Amino acid sequence: MIAIISDIHSNREALDAVFAHIDAQSSVREVVCLGDVIGYGAEPEYCVDVVRSRCDVVLMGNHDQALFQGAGDFNVIARGAIAFTVARLKPRGFFPGADKRARWRFLRDLPTTHKRGDLSFFHASPRDHVREYVLGSDSLVHREKMEAIFACFEGLSFIGHTHQPGIHGPAPGYRFHATTDPARSTTSCFVPQGISALVNVGSVGQPRDGDPRSCYVTVAPAKERTPDIDFDLGGADPRNQGGRGGYVVRWHRVPYDVPRTMAKIRAQEGLHEVLARRLEVGK
Repeated sequence: MIAIISDIHSNREALDAVFAHIDAQSSVREVVCLGDVIGYGAEPEYCVDVVRSRCDVVLMGNHDQALFQGAGDFNVIARGAIAFTVARLKPRGFFPGADKRARWRFLRDLPTTHKRGDLSFFHASPRDHVREYVLGSDSLVHREKMEAIFACFEGLSFIGHTHQPGIHGPAPGYRFHATTDPARSTTSCFVPQGISALVNVGSVGQPRDGDPRSCYVTVAPAKERTPDIDFDLGGADPRNQGGRGGYVVRWHRVPYDVPRTMAKIRAQEGLHEVLARRLEVGK
């Protein structure tokens, strides 16, 4: 089983809660991070160190990239958070310290894509790995965009970036199945072998789907029968795969100490108040 996290955004409490949840699942053998380790939050050093030490694969997100290429296309609040993060992370002077140099090199050298058999991983999109937004509404209003994106991969592709958990089903509809449900801690989908689908894993550190709990995904080859499947992209009874090959994708919602994270943001000059408030409502 692979655990896939994304969009930590310097949120220590959320990251710790998610890794505690991952550690409680003995079947997880690998952790992939889809990027945006930093930005918005108060503890970039801690989050970089944890991701470096705990993740087997880490990709570059647009906030990570902005440390080196600038944040001119970000809104003013996000630009301020990047400036705050650069001040904290960038090595300066003749003797900046080995830890600071190592963090900076790690973020600078992150790859933008990873592939494992019929599983592929990006921060934003299979077409534009770092910056393109793939929205749930694109299947309805931007059909040509979805056709072009799906032409870039086969099998299962995993993205973050929008902080909106769910899955775009296969052609011709590319229907987006949102997986937000504040009453549940998990939602699962069976993806039959031979179907291409685009999975948004949500956000660890800054959920934006109205649910303030952290979100991450696990993926594993399907067993013959998995009774707790919620929906099936192949259209069959989700409780009975009937021996079909494929994958089970599961979204996990994990509560964390939101007030503590909010207080840390408010204590930092350079981080806007809205970055704290939005965590409380998951927006």
